[in-house]
Order: sequence, then structure tokens, then C-alpha cells
Amino acid sequence: MASSGFAGNNGSKIGVAQGSTPRSIGGRNAMSNAYISFTPKFHFRVTGEDVDPVGGLFWDGRSDAAELQALDPLLNPLELNNKDIPSVVRKIAAAPYAQMFKDEFGSQIFNNPNLAFAKIGVAIAAFERSSALQPFNSKYDQFIQGKSRLTVQESNGMKVFMDVKKGHCASCHLMNPNSSKPSDSLFTDFAFYATGIPRNKAIPRNANPSFFDLGLCGPDRTKPALTSNVPNDVSIEKFCGTFRMTSLRNTAERKAWMHNGFFKDLRDVVSFYATRNSDPKRWYGPKGVPNDLPTAYLGNIISDRVPFNRPASAGPALTEREIDDVVAFLKTLSDAPVQTPSPAQPNLPGVRNNPFGN
Repeated sequence: MASSGFAGNNGSKIGVAQGSTPRSIGGRNAMSNAYISFTPKFHFRVTGEDVDPVGGLFWDGRSDAAELQALDPLLNPLELNNKDIPSVVRKIAAAPYAQMFKDEFGSQIFNNPNLAFAKIGVAIAAFERSSALQPFNSKYDQFIQGKSRLTVQESNGMKVFMDVKKGHCASCHLMNPNSSKPSDSLFTDFAFYATGIPRNKAIPRNANPSFFDLGLCGPDRTKPALTSNVPNDVSIEKFCGTFRMTSLRNTAERKAWMHNGFFKDLRDVVSFYATRNSDPKRWYGPKGVPNDLPTAYLGNIISDRVPFNRPASAGPALTEREIDDVVAFLKTLSDAPVQTPSPAQPNLPGVRNNPFGN
């Protein structure tokens, strides 16, 4: 639903989704499929000496097609838990929209369950690509088009977000406020990162202390084969524990954040990025060591760029006020009906013109 940033967990309060039965609890936070048409197919991007997994659907990039991704939850025992393909198709055939389905895919479509099942994915993917899930009508979109203005706090939050010495968020959550084209600001580069998110102990499978969700390396997918453009000295092990970055569009509407849903408040997410290095005990407990990866993969956690390369002795990367400002800016990324901007009033505080462009 739009009210949850198209990433709802079906009423679950622990950060990961509840399936069709109360005891069916998944292992990951629901990932938003809004703006899905911009997600590239999974591949390895090589830029100089830098190698990054990029793209694909799900947190681990295991599906390249929206049509296929849409079908996975239907048969997953921890999600919709349907017995098999024919049982899904029978439900569609008995639904009020069955005639619409036949009008689109043929009057005999239900006679071929496998084909009908595939067309369910086609229909869902078509909806996900529609303007209903990618309207580009947030306050930020209105702002870059000169149709709205940011408050002083929102504008300062954007500056901190973009500042290479402060948040440096825009280095990965790509944006271009100089462009009036909203699709130039998708707020993700679709790459995979390990940021050291704390362990969510409420997830049932995490009750086993030896279990770790390694994202790109499993358990919900097999390790992908490295492609020929990847240097020979790079091992797939380098990417174990990484997860695909989601877009920050509609992030303020979500009920939980990160792949394991550890965070339940957007401000805590920003605080984590600002204080992961300066106050690790706040996030990981008395040892102050990232606790949701095996020791062998702790080196995969990003530490070579601002704010993650900041020494603990330097203190938090952001002040409390700057954290609040960034959160205020992130709230401008929530899609909403377009509103007619009010006439400019010079005596009111606020940023009327985009200082970064249009």
C-alpha cells in the first residue's frame, strides 16, 4: 500500500513480513516494488579497481524480471503459502476480475494453468510499472520542477545529504537536483552494500546463533557466478553479507528499514549512519562489534567512504540537528497528490528557488 511505501509487512511489528498464517514469519523486511521499472538486471559493474554487484530484484538480486519476481511470494510457504500453481490459478478463475483476465489473455487461458500462472506475473508487473507505483509526484519532484519550495530545514537536510564531508548519502543514493526530470533522481545506484546493520533478534531464524543472512551469498539464493569482466583476484566471498540498496523514495512511509527490519524509526536509520563508528556499543551491545555477519565477512562492511571511514575519536558524523534535517528532507521524497503551489510570500521563511538548479 502507498501508506507503507509499498513495502508493508502484513501487520508484523518485528521488522519482517508475516505470511498468510500468523506463524509464517519471513526472514527479511518487505522490499518496495515502487519504481521497479528502473531496476537493471543483475550484473557486476567494474569501474577501475572497483567491483560492485548491481541490480536484480529482491534484496539479493536473485530475479531479473518483474514478471518472475511477482510470482515468488505466491508459492512461498512463509508468504502466501499456496499449495501449487493450479491452486493459485483456480483462485484467479473464481475471482471477480476473472473475466478481465480472460479478456486480456484469452478466453481459454484458465485451461492452461502454467501459462495462466505466468500471465499472473505479467499482469502484476504491468501494474508495478504503471504510474500508480511510480508517479514521481513527491514534494522533491515538485521542487526540482520549480512548482514547490522546501522549508529551511528540508533544504538544509538536502545539503547535508549531498555534502561529501557530512552525510555523503548522494554518492550511493543518486540524485540530480540540477535536473527537472524526476527519473534523474532515483535515490539509489542499485548496487549491493554491507553496512553493518545490527542483528534483528526477533526474526525466528536468527534464534540460531550460527545462522546468518548473507544476502548475495544466500540462503535465499545461490552465490552468483562472477562474470568475465571481474578481475581474477576478486572472489565472490567479497560480497557475502551485501544487500541491494533500495530507493529512498517513499522511505518515510515505511514501517521498518533495512533488509532485516531492525530499525523501526527513520531517525534511527540516519543516526546509525552518523554514529556507527563513534558509538558502536549503542548499536551492537557491549562488545561494539557488528553482530549480524560471521567474523570471516566483517571485512566486507563498508568502511572506505564518508561517513563510514570516520575514526571513532572524531565523534558523530552529524549533529542531532543535522540528523533531524536529513529526516525532514527524506520526508519530501514521499509521493503525494500534486498540490497547486501557493503564491510566493517573501516574508515567509523557506527556500523558494532550487539553489541546485531549476
